[in-house]
Amino acid sequence: PARAVKISVTIDEGVLAPIGRGGRGALARRVIDDAQSLGFDSINVDLMYGLPGQTPDHLARDVEVLRSSGVHRAAVFG
Repeated sequence: PARAVKISVTIDEGVLAPIGRGGRGALARRVIDDAQSLGFDSINVDLMYGLPGQTPDHLARDVEVLRSSGVHRAAVFG
C-alpha cells in the first residue's frame, strides 16, 4: 500500500521567530527528511504564506528549499 504524509510549513526562520515559532523551520526540514528515510511514497507540503513580515522573497526561499528537498507536491495557502 502507498504511504503518504502531509506537512504544513513555513521554513524561513526570519518569518517564524517574530511570531514565536523560532526553530520550526529546521524541524520542518527534519520531518521532510525523516519522511523520506521512512519510505513514504508521497510527501505533500502545505506552504503557509501571508504571515506577519513575510515577503515574496521569503516565499521564494521556502519554495527553493522544498524544490531541493524532493517533496512530491507543494500547495501554497495564505
